[in-house]
Amino acid sequence: VTAGTLQLTAKSYTREYGEENPVFEFEQSGTATLRGVPAITCAATKESPVGIYDIIIAQGTVENENVNYVKGTLTITKAMLTVKAGDATRMEGEPNPTFTLTYSGFKNNDTEDVLTEKPVATTVADEQSAPGEYDITVSGGQAENYDFTYESGTLTVEAKPVVVIKVDDYENANTETFIISEDGTATFVGVEPQYADETVSIVEIPETVSYDGEEYTVNEIAESAFEDMSTITKFIIPRTITRIGANAFKGCTGLMALVVDITEPLDLLSAASRGMNGATSDDSDPVFSGVDKETCVLYVPIGSKEKYAYAPIWNTFKNIEELDIQGIADVTYSTGASFSIYTVSGSKVRSNATSLKGLPAGVYIVNGKKVMVK
Repeated sequence: VTAGTLQLTAKSYTREYGEENPVFEFEQSGTATLRGVPAITCAATKESPVGIYDIIIAQGTVENENVNYVKGTLTITKAMLTVKAGDATRMEGEPNPTFTLTYSGFKNNDTEDVLTEKPVATTVADEQSAPGEYDITVSGGQAENYDFTYESGTLTVEAKPVVVIKVDDYENANTETFIISEDGTATFVGVEPQYADETVSIVEIPETVSYDGEEYTVNEIAESAFEDMSTITKFIIPRTITRIGANAFKGCTGLMALVVDITEPLDLLSAASRGMNGATSDDSDPVFSGVDKETCVLYVPIGSKEKYAYAPIWNTFKNIEELDIQGIADVTYSTGASFSIYTVSGSKVRSNATSLKGLPAGVYIVNGKKVMVK
């Protein structure tokens, strides 16, 4: 700057998207005395997107000659948008609900529509997760004019309301224990002989149990349900079972026949994560550890042998045979209830029965279902 001249430089500024422009100022250098006020303008407004804008300084009312005008810049940065996951609650065994997100920090009446990629809320909990609290985390948002900060929510998985009942399997002289859930399902959790001087040798899991006037589908075998019951020689698993818990048949060293009325082999590799009490299991066989796969015969529905022969864990059974299981259904048990017994041709053989003992071997109708007496 030579003597007798002035240089007027517009100051540079930075602000967030959606904020008002600051009051623009300038700096001067040189030897002359400034007469008048320069004009300072910027094309950016409160609604302008993120970017760098010129701050123009011009003559305005300046009377001086030999004035050099130097522009500044206005840098508009992204505003901060806070995204919070809402809390949620569900019952154990149910799928996760759709998680909700709330936003704070939008500018210029913006909405979610301005986001180029909307954030998503996720959790590690799934249908197999035990009751407890799990973080709902948020991630993945993108926008031209916003940066993101995320706040987690909490998913509370509540234990199923349950009722524990004991019912009698008169045919096999067993007393079986079930957990009844309000969702209309039941879990088989244990078995014991009806009489102290007897042992459990055959277990036929029913498709349904009745309690307090309601019928419940038996869809789960609990963790360790038959663990170390070496006297059991035969299990019959109905088609309604969809889950088997860790160590369910561990240590059943006397098992000779396993009848599975399920066309598609159940996934047993994740059984350890399905246990009610979180017990660890043998990773190589989380369900049948200790069962002699050389001598125990696995009976499956007709047409399913090949599927079981390739299914993990199931394929460790050396003898897999097909059986017409569909023709014989298990009796529906009802606590404290008597029942009538009919032949398959419709002739009544007993009224107000409480036991199948003493019947000749054959197939009978009990509570509308076929029952085999051995």
